[in-house]
Amino acid sequence: MSSDSTTATTDLAALGRSAKGDALHDRLGPERDSIPSQWSRIEDMLDRIGDRLNPILVKEARQAMKSRQFIVTFSLLLIFGWLWTVLYVAFGVPGIFYAPVGPGVLTGYYVVLSIPLLIVVPYAAFRSLAAEREDGTYELLSITTLSAGQIVQGKLGSALLQMVVYYSALAPCIAFTYLMRGIDVVTIGLVLGYTFVASLLLSIFGLMMATVTRSRHWQILLSVVFVMALLVFGFFWDMGVIASIVNSAELPYTEPVFWLTNLCILSFAVPIGLLCYRIAAGQITFASENRSTPIRVVLMMPQFLLVGWFIYFWAELDEDEAMWVLPCILGIYWVGAGSLLTGETAQLSPRAMRELPQSLLGRMAFTWFNPGSGTGYMFAMLNLLAALLVTLVAVSFGQMLKDPAMLDPLGGWARRLFISLTTNIEPIQQVPDLGEWIPMVVCIFGYAAGYLGLGRIVTLIARRATHVSMLATFLCHVIIITGGVLLPLLLQALISWGDFSTFEYTSLQLTNWIWTLYETIDAPGTGLPTYAWVIVGVVGTVVLLINLLLTAREVEHVRLKAPRRVQEDEAALHPVIAKPHKNSPWD
Repeated sequence: MSSDSTTATTDLAALGRSAKGDALHDRLGPERDSIPSQWSRIEDMLDRIGDRLNPILVKEARQAMKSRQFIVTFSLLLIFGWLWTVLYVAFGVPGIFYAPVGPGVLTGYYVVLSIPLLIVVPYAAFRSLAAEREDGTYELLSITTLSAGQIVQGKLGSALLQMVVYYSALAPCIAFTYLMRGIDVVTIGLVLGYTFVASLLLSIFGLMMATVTRSRHWQILLSVVFVMALLVFGFFWDMGVIASIVNSAELPYTEPVFWLTNLCILSFAVPIGLLCYRIAAGQITFASENRSTPIRVVLMMPQFLLVGWFIYFWAELDEDEAMWVLPCILGIYWVGAGSLLTGETAQLSPRAMRELPQSLLGRMAFTWFNPGSGTGYMFAMLNLLAALLVTLVAVSFGQMLKDPAMLDPLGGWARRLFISLTTNIEPIQQVPDLGEWIPMVVCIFGYAAGYLGLGRIVTLIARRATHVSMLATFLCHVIIITGGVLLPLLLQALISWGDFSTFEYTSLQLTNWIWTLYETIDAPGTGLPTYAWVIVGVVGTVVLLINLLLTAREVEHVRLKAPRRVQEDEAALHPVIAKPHKNSPWD
């Protein structure tokens, strides 16, 4: 009886609790059931997002957050931030209550924040990938389904996560400086934004540097050089930022040109980051992959930005110096890029040759994107020539806007048609004179084609005897270009020894591209420079044609058909699903 009564009592208690629960549920309504279901849906969504994340990012984030380097750096960041707050407030009382001390407080916080962002994070990104290649653990990653780009993205994502953590640690302190007067929100945002972009680019550059070599002693040397470069860059960057913070009241925030200049600067960060990313991914990918084409596509982006922004600022500010500087920058850019592209080999694996263009038009347009020293040389020269032609068209258009009489040789109808089409366009007053501008452009193209072509010919001859790496090819170009300046100066100094009053430009200095360009710009219509630019242009064109003939073997690559086994594997992996046939609109 005692057991039965106990059981009955338990059942009654459970029934009472159930009744109370039903009553409570009736009072709370359906919201009580919806809260757990909402959290479960959020948890499921977070799980799905976590599954889609890059596994390298997850691994690197866990290792970075648990590493001694991150713990020490984050702790020092908090300690120095707290010390700066206490010391500045302690020594600033009572003036801190009345004077605008925001810039001074922000300066200290920024210096504390810039050290991990500009030095620690980029170097940690460099070591994360370099250690994989030194310890031989990269081979384990390479046999997974992850591509080389995903591996680099994971390493970069870990650096980005550390940057966000460092930012969040000092964000309240930096926001507090606005309340201390003397600094505005725009300046704070620009300082933090530019530092974020700089830290991100340095991290990508560090990842690219980590892929340069696999030898341990070379990696040690690169580590020392990279740390020294980060320290120098961080010092000058901090000096520039501190100067902008101190002089923030003088910055022209209300002028549109100021914001367009900032947009111009930030637009170049995208191709620079993409270029470093493509180079890093190409260095660690398989040899069967086509590494050159993605890099060459990215190399064209800065050219478009340079031409577009310089022409815009020339028309907006009405300053013709922009059109004098633009061809020089384009020449330096493509000589630097071409000195590396001409160091490539023309070896293409059968897998890469299956993706070559097949049609005649496609081969004519895209063959120059294939790997090879010859295609690299022609790619650089064709891009330089196209950019210079676009610049020539822009300058000619500006001349015609300023003086429509230039069209009189074509007939009066051409002048009237041009005036009617450009009625609403305001003429540009500061336009370079074509008679002075064209010689400079011809010299730039002639020197670029001549020196790059000569360096490639020397490399081809050396490759008949030994292996020539891309770094050796770059150094060869540097020696040839530098020798073209120093040797004629040395020879003329020996000839004029004892009487340097006659040390003037002579035909001996035709290989001296610096002096020739200066004389061509300074005195384009008198003396030797009148024919010097013609000689330079002709010699550069001859060297270009010689290299074009030597490139014939590289452009003979044609598209290969995939073997039947590969076609069957692709068909199994990507089956073609036939769409159901509709006999009527109602099916």
